[in-house]
Amino acid sequence: MIDLGEIGPETFEPPTPPPGRWRWTARGVVGVLAIVLGGGVAGAAPPAWMPPVFRISPLLEGPLPAPVFGDALMDVDVDRGTLRAVELNGGGVRWQVDLPAGVWPEMIALGDAVMVSMIDMPVDAAPYAAADVHPLGTRAFDLATGAELWRHDGSVAAPVRDGVVAVRGRGPWVAGVDTTTGTERWRHTWSGQIRSISTAYGTLDAAAPENRELTIAVADGTVQTLDLVTGRTLREVRVRPGRLEVYAWRDLIGVHYFNDVAAVEFAVYRAGSGERLWSRRLTGTSGNIWPCSMTTLCAQDDLVVPQHLDPSTGRPTQAPAQSAETAMFNVRDEVIGEIGGQPVLLVQPGDRRPGVWLSVGERGNSRPLLRIGEGLLFCSVQDQWLTCYDDQLPRSAYAVRVADLERLIAEVS
Repeated sequence: MIDLGEIGPETFEPPTPPPGRWRWTARGVVGVLAIVLGGGVAGAAPPAWMPPVFRISPLLEGPLPAPVFGDALMDVDVDRGTLRAVELNGGGVRWQVDLPAGVWPEMIALGDAVMVSMIDMPVDAAPYAAADVHPLGTRAFDLATGAELWRHDGSVAAPVRDGVVAVRGRGPWVAGVDTTTGTERWRHTWSGQIRSISTAYGTLDAAAPENRELTIAVADGTVQTLDLVTGRTLREVRVRPGRLEVYAWRDLIGVHYFNDVAAVEFAVYRAGSGERLWSRRLTGTSGNIWPCSMTTLCAQDDLVVPQHLDPSTGRPTQAPAQSAETAMFNVRDEVIGEIGGQPVLLVQPGDRRPGVWLSVGERGNSRPLLRIGEGLLFCSVQDQWLTCYDDQLPRSAYAVRVADLERLIAEVS
């Protein structure tokens, strides 16, 4: 049943500086959402027009935040294998389909359709887990009706690029599938077991050529890089065979080697020639090396503070200056998106300002806009909606149109 929550104006108390990063834990009974005029003066009258805020309840037992595609929230019950599209505007359940029970689906927007990919990975999978993945297929559904548009027996292995998605099968093969028709554009098959599949690290430019690259590592040490859209082989190198996992990072290839319980070695090769540049032994049960910025790798053994490394040499280097992407995780207010050209923040409670507030503007000079009850966990901006979720039982979601918030922001400003 879909329950529409009623929203009423409240008197705004001038905000106090937020004390610290909001902890994502429940702090009481879920309150209703209230749109307020953030004028900075106690007792300010609310605006004549108030955006509607919709309450969707109960939600199924799926992960949060639930994906939002168009005007629908994709609600999933993993244990029962149920996927349903719920109208964010209070219209109820739009459609419902059955999926394999006990499987976490990956959902990808395809314009007027949604692609749902499923894999089965044993809970006791080895650390080189890509080899233990069992694809359960991919299906595309019409977002408006739930009608199945196509299905494929492979499961999604990489992001969609130019209307093509790479899928992997139960055998040692990877294929490029047209996301409109579900037909294969290309397929590659290897003689050995696929150990890992990765896309390129090291660029934020979605149009960069390397974002069309797909790197596949095979147990015999073959590392092949393909053009995801055409299937053309771009590079092929040989590394030491074994229990391995590979990722591509600009013009380099990083390889983790595993024993039965953990990664034990990391080696870096030149992507074009296969030249081995450097390697490092890893100790403990949590040793790992990974890209931690656009210019450095991070190395960590057990609980030691991560060490920054030069990717080409493996030598320690200075940590890069804090970027906007990393800075947002070390501030008092949570940035959750942008609306009307302004940052949207979640501000934690203060002595004179109970509950969690949605604010707009720069940190330290934001304007309260939306009050959220204390039992809510978090909010996110997806597609054309702001959605917030609570942790009470039954679980609920709250939704307001971004266009309505833009109008309210303009009035407040």
